[in-house]
Amino acid sequence: MTISIVSLIIIIIIIIISPAILQECKSRKESVCTAGIDYQKAFASVPHCGIIKSFELIGINNKIISFTKKIVSYWKTSMRLHTEGKIIETEDLEIQRGLFPGDSLSPLLFCISLIPITEQLNKLNTE
Repeated sequence: MTISIVSLIIIIIIIIISPAILQECKSRKESVCTAGIDYQKAFASVPHCGIIKSFELIGINNKIISFTKKIVSYWKTSMRLHTEGKIIETEDLEIQRGLFPGDSLSPLLFCISLIPITEQLNKLNTE
């Protein structure tokens, strides 16, 4: 069994760094909040409306926002089943979440889509 570098780093964080941070907070009598993101299917989980909302939050040009809304509206798929001489096909199904794993913009769009979550966490921290 081989372990990737990323998996190794995650293991180090969980086993070594997290307990140290918790202990430090405990000794200072400070509270600590933690959150995790499962990156296993990260690109598949990004809602398109989240990308648009993130663009608005960071002040992306309205023309780019409009263009993005337009192109994601074209992302559709259908299913086709071949059975005993018959073909059964669904109507077009809108794809409302997910990024293309091989697309060079997907990592950037994923990071941008985390902005609303970060904003909410920052609001919680200041309340």
